[in-house]
This record gives sequence, C-alpha cells and structure tokens, in this order.
Amino acid sequence: IKEANQYLVMQCIQAFEPVTLEEIAEKTLLSRPTILEIINSFKEEGIVAVSYTHLRAHETSAHL
Repeated sequence: IKEANQYLVMQCIQAFEPVTLEEIAEKTLLSRPTILEIINSFKEEGIVAVSYTHLRAHETSAHL
C-alpha cells in the first residue's frame, strides 16, 4: 500500500504541479499525515522541491 500511495502522490504532483499539500489530499483522498510522510521521504531522496506553498517534481526524478 505504501508504494501505491507514493505512486499516487507522485502522479498528482507531476500532473498538477505546482500543487499544494491540500490539493494533493483533495485529489488523492489520502490523509494529510500520510501525504506529509511521503513528501518528506521524497524531499530526503531529492525527488521533489518544496517551497513554502507548492510542491514540484524534479526534472530528473525517477517514476515510482
């Protein structure tokens, strides 16, 4: 399930970037804590860039 949720979040970011955490929650129906955990792992891996308001996938990110 974790990998499926990661894939869902990444697809949402790529499809709607820039996108807010609230928009991801609205579009994926995942909980805010689940999304935050996924986003934090993406940040640590350098897959997404996070601003104060929006998320963007890096051009070099691997598809999950």
